[in-house]
Amino acid sequence: MRRLFIVFLILLISNAFAYSLHIGNQTIDFTTTQHTVPSLNVLTSNNELYYGAIYSAPFPPQVLHFKTENNEEYFLGPWCVAGTYLPDDVNQCAPCGIGHFCTGGRHRESCTYGVIACNGTNHTFDPPMPTGTDGMYNRALTMSEVNQYIPTTDISQWELLYGGNPSYGSTCGESPNLPKFSGRDQQIPSGTYLIMHEYRYGTGTSAVTGTQKYVSTAYIVVFDHDVMYRPLHICNYFGNFFDTQHIPYQEFDLVIPRSYYRDNENVTNVTNLSSAAITLGLYLYRLK
Repeated sequence: MRRLFIVFLILLISNAFAYSLHIGNQTIDFTTTQHTVPSLNVLTSNNELYYGAIYSAPFPPQVLHFKTENNEEYFLGPWCVAGTYLPDDVNQCAPCGIGHFCTGGRHRESCTYGVIACNGTNHTFDPPMPTGTDGMYNRALTMSEVNQYIPTTDISQWELLYGGNPSYGSTCGESPNLPKFSGRDQQIPSGTYLIMHEYRYGTGTSAVTGTQKYVSTAYIVVFDHDVMYRPLHICNYFGNFFDTQHIPYQEFDLVIPRSYYRDNENVTNVTNLSSAAITLGLYLYRLK
């Protein structure tokens, strides 16, 4: 069993329940259970053995680094209990977050049924499909479904995966399924997605950004498996195209919006969408 073994006589501070190592304003608790391999093993002056969790890259700032004899580098961090996780940018545990589950330590991944199944912030396992929701996946949710199943979020809780106007100098009428457009393809994993578009048209007001003489849409989709994503603007085709049946992309069976110049609606409960800075483009966000 690989381990790092250090004897601390001064820096290890005891309390009524455990031992801790203080680094600046951080406190790293040690436990009597070894949670990571390798681990930092500490022998106290009373011959008591405690374990500190250590992790490999990526490294958050201001951490205690270690190198093994094989030049493998690790850092000391807290062991986060199930329902919480250790983010990449800070050296302290955080709630798992809606739409995700965390089994402990640094583990965090999207629930198969997204925020519909994991609508709290501390899920410890990937729950099964909630009763009565079997027809709600791999398509845009309706407003009543959003209101029933999706907690309110802010746009800052979503990560931008694609944004822009993917214009091609192609012949009008060419199929969006042609292999020549595969350079835009992304394979996206199961999870909760925010899908938007904005297009210059008419005399109305954008439903998403409030911009005059634009139409726009915003929808929430939960994919329960990996799908292929292809954003396209080829003359009379302008949309977020998805192939939910094949990997790699073969042909789309979901396009958002259905009509790039007629659709103008916000079917979400995401706040501050106007700050997403969308303009004349297609956009795909994933719940962070």
